[in-house]
Amino acid sequence: MPRSRTGLSAARPVYTRATAGELLMTLAAGMTTTEAANYLRIPVGDVKVLLTKAAARYGVRARPALVHAAITAGDLTAPASPARGGNRPVFSGSEVLLRHALATRSETPAIARAAGLDPRDLPSLTGRLRVRAGARTNAQLVALGHTLNVLITRPAPEPAR
Repeated sequence: MPRSRTGLSAARPVYTRATAGELLMTLAAGMTTTEAANYLRIPVGDVKVLLTKAAARYGVRARPALVHAAITAGDLTAPASPARGGNRPVFSGSEVLLRHALATRSETPAIARAAGLDPRDLPSLTGRLRVRAGARTNAQLVALGHTLNVLITRPAPEPAR
C-alpha cells in the first residue's frame, strides 16, 4: 500500500451510495449511526444527510418516529422478531402507550406527556422496555412494535357516514 509523506496509508476508504430507505432499514434493525455508516459503507456525515432527507419526507425528526412513519407508509418492512425461544412478551397498557408515544412524537416533553410520564423518568422506562422487547435502540423498539402488532401499521379507515 503506498505511503504518503506523513507515513500514513494513502489509500482511502471506498464509499458507496445509500438511500434514506436503506438507512431506515438499519435503524429499524437497531444499528447506531456509526454502525449504519459502516454497514452501508458511507461516511457518518452522509447518515446525517439521509436522516435530514427522511425527516423532510415524513415530517418527523426522531429516529423512532421516522421508522414508524416509513413502516406505516409501506416504505419499510418491519423486522423479524428477535428469537426468544418462541415466547412473545406481553406488554402492559402503559408500555404500549409509551411505545406509541415514541413512534408518534419527536420531542422528549411531548413523548412524556403522551405517555403520561415525567420526562425525567423517560430514559429509565424506555431502557427497561427495550430490554423486555429485545431491542437495542428506540427505533428498533418501535419497529418491533409493528412486528408484534403492538403498533398499528396502517391508519384506521375513516368511519362511514
